[in-house]
Amino acid sequence: MIVGGTEVAYDTAGKSGSARGKTNVIPREVRAEGDVRFLSQAQFESARAKMEGIVADGLPRTSASIEVEQEYPPMTPTDGNREVLAALDAVSRDLGAGPIRAQDP
Repeated sequence: MIVGGTEVAYDTAGKSGSARGKTNVIPREVRAEGDVRFLSQAQFESARAKMEGIVADGLPRTSASIEVEQEYPPMTPTDGNREVLAALDAVSRDLGAGPIRAQDP
């Protein structure tokens, strides 16, 4: 989500926001919130470092900050994940809904 304008109201808990301002000016404030998926902790740390580097390299007369929170663990493919998928696939086939296949992570 991204909200920007001369005046910005952003509700982090409610994942909602509003903005006011003119369309032909640079916004005084911009708020953005997003999600990063990763297979390993190393991927997460690499993405965090990259984002922090981008924010630190701001333009003159601007300021920026970033908060990076890890809400979910890495989603590394494992034998256990594959066993759960196999069970779901069997149920889906038994119900006549067709196969369930793993997608490229």
